[in-house]
Amino acid sequence: MNILGIESSCDETACAVVRDGREVLSNVVYTQIPLHRPYGGVVPEVASRAHIEKIHGVVAEAMRGVDALDAVAVTYGPGLASSLLVGLNAAKGLALALGVPLIGINHIEAHLHTPFLFDAPGDGTPPPAPEDALPALGLAVSGGHTTWVDMPDYGAYTIIGQTLDDAAGEAHDRYGDLVEAFRAAGRRFGTPEELKALIDQAHKDGIAVIMDIVHSHAVKNEMEGLGNLAGDPNQYFYPGERHEHPAWDSLCFDYGKDDVMHFLLSNCKYWMEEFRFDGFRFDGVTSMLYYSHGLGEAFCNYGDYFNGHQDDNAICYLTLANLLIHEVNPNAITIAEEVSGMPGLAAKFTDGGYGFDYRMAMNIPDYWIKTIKELPDEAWKPSSIFWEVTKS
Repeated sequence: MNILGIESSCDETACAVVRDGREVLSNVVYTQIPLHRPYGGVVPEVASRAHIEKIHGVVAEAMRGVDALDAVAVTYGPGLASSLLVGLNAAKGLALALGVPLIGINHIEAHLHTPFLFDAPGDGTPPPAPEDALPALGLAVSGGHTTWVDMPDYGAYTIIGQTLDDAAGEAHDRYGDLVEAFRAAGRRFGTPEELKALIDQAHKDGIAVIMDIVHSHAVKNEMEGLGNLAGDPNQYFYPGERHEHPAWDSLCFDYGKDDVMHFLLSNCKYWMEEFRFDGFRFDGVTSMLYYSHGLGEAFCNYGDYFNGHQDDNAICYLTLANLLIHEVNPNAITIAEEVSGMPGLAAKFTDGGYGFDYRMAMNIPDYWIKTIKELPDEAWKPSSIFWEVTKS
């Protein structure tokens, strides 16, 4: 089966013929980079006009030597609306004239399948077919967007991390802390033994190593996670309305269950004893402290902190975690990443506090990120800056 594909989502007019979904018979691309370079970016009107001028020639070149087509495929999005229309109209006309089906394609999905393509005649061994390579983790970097996608099966996708820029590492961070491997070190540090060696060397150089630990929520994945362990979706997580986090698309631990408490506490102890980490930065503490996860709360006075909307189970867990960590290593460092300013968070347990050594006021860096990204310098308000850095 031969399928002609047309792509015009941005600043390149492209056309290819693919046999049986994988073998590329032709691939023709007209780039518009020289047209847009004087403007420092893609100009939609210039792009669409160039598509109109070039698309017929590009399609004709791609069709050279191809006897017949069984279908026409075309990008329907995402992309520049005016550019997409050029490719869509050309594809519709061609499919109608040839009497073959028209197939609309999401071009981000198409990016994820390019590793399965090979040129004809093939050089060496073709890449594995989708049915042999899946499940897989896909990374799409396109048009100022970066997306990590879980691909459990052909045509099945779950977005697990994304950003509005070309920062794959930042997108990775968006989902990396949700991976359910609570006792597996990431490969960016090498093997577990190599990570241990790294920490040992840091200690020799007088450097403490702190781990960013995520016990505030967990990924919804069921294949490798706790989401439906032993067929019970509530074994580790709250039932009902509190089961899922309303903002993070993740699951919320039920800290009132002994098994959950033991699991998370043993996780802290494991990283300290097995890898000799010197402490932890607890992620998302605000989300743990309040039934509302801190969403929509102002936290202006003491009444906002002690109004019965606090999760006593989570508070108990955080306090026990601090006691355990400092029992394993009296010199350990614990940091609460937190935005509400909960009183007593960084006070000693013996003084009635939660036992953290430090509180990281995450709303301050969040404020600066928002200010720098969204406001011109002349719109910065000194009063707002003063309030944020002194009242957080």
